[in-house]
Amino acid sequence: MTLGRSYQSFLSVILCFGLLAFCGCGDSGPKLYKVKGVAKRNGKPVAYLYISFIPDNEQTKAASTGATDKDGRFEMHIGGTPGVYPGEVTITAHDPLIEMGSKSSTDPDYLEVIKKYAPGKSPMKLTIDKDMPDLELKLD
Repeated sequence: MTLGRSYQSFLSVILCFGLLAFCGCGDSGPKLYKVKGVAKRNGKPVAYLYISFIPDNEQTKAASTGATDKDGRFEMHIGGTPGVYPGEVTITAHDPLIEMGSKSSTDPDYLEVIKKYAPGKSPMKLTIDKDMPDLELKLD
């Protein structure tokens, strides 16, 4: 006895969905920790700054990025997902206005942050091993 074609197609679809569901189960990779806070220099918020957390191993982990608002507040993301991979990160800061071809701030504190924490120059390291909902990023 042979099965009808529509029944065979139905079984094939069910089998494919079952395999996809089974393959999707399991470890989804390392946990991301939520990091948000305020960037400050000399006790004052630093507004309109791009911040990057560069991971200790860029071969296996993506960088997290964020931008400060007018009050220096930020939240780190990997693409559209909030979070930072665990481990040591190097914190860098850059000017979004310059990157868009506009004129930068003339505030001396802002300019010092951009210079000191530039990608490839930043001395600031931080270990990410838990959620950090109120990080005070001291860019002194």
